[in-house]
Amino acid sequence: MSSQFQSFRDLILHCLKCHQSGETCEAVALIDQYLSDHQVNPEDVIWNIQQALGFRALFLRDAESPDAIAAEQRHLAFCTTQLHYWLGAAADSSAEIALQQFRAGRNAEGHIAAKEAARFSGVLGNISSTVARAAEEARKHGAEQ
Repeated sequence: MSSQFQSFRDLILHCLKCHQSGETCEAVALIDQYLSDHQVNPEDVIWNIQQALGFRALFLRDAESPDAIAAEQRHLAFCTTQLHYWLGAAADSSAEIALQQFRAGRNAEGHIAAKEAARFSGVLGNISSTVARAAEEARKHGAEQ
């Protein structure tokens, strides 16, 4: 990130001011610089990148730039990748909770967690081995209590 900004928030606020004053090209260039910086600061987190891509798309859309569609596609691709990652992680965590609940004899809680795991996996469109094990345990332990 450019040394003129102390934080991601400062960068985005500056870019918003640039955009509002008609200096969209400068705002987009600063965001592009941020996105291409391979020395990301430890305080930078994944949603900073998502927000940067989203603001970039917004600025280009508002400026009626021919690059607006490509910017939206880049934002969508990033969000889709992250969504798949988080859905998989949530499904596996729910499945692990279900397996632990079944082992502890808490079948009703196990069924609830297994159902959540299946719901996340359904959105994702695939089932991990952990989710499959939780579904099998739910089947073994009968209907929800």
